[in-house]
Amino acid sequence: MRKPSPDERSVPERPGRGEVRERASRFLAFAHRVSTPDEAAAIIEGLRREYHDATHVAFAWRTGSGPSAAERSSDAGEPSGTAGKPIAGAISSARLSDVVVAVV
Repeated sequence: MRKPSPDERSVPERPGRGEVRERASRFLAFAHRVSTPDEAAAIIEGLRREYHDATHVAFAWRTGSGPSAAERSSDAGEPSGTAGKPIAGAISSARLSDVVVAVV
């Protein structure tokens, strides 16, 4: 078995999208590969513009690996810890990097 190098990471191959309907609400989830925090911010801003009538755009992103990793999450007005943290947790548990995930 080959020992992984310290810089190996799992990154999304292509953008992904999902939809869930619960009661009267519709949730759209988006995942995109990004290389920098600025790319993640641009994707989030694009979703805010595209879904300008949405109540919230919660997100989390992670770039890099090891000590140079950067990450951020936001509940986007949802109760504290109920949106951004779970999204970040899903990214972490899937061992993904160089990704932004947003839920509209």
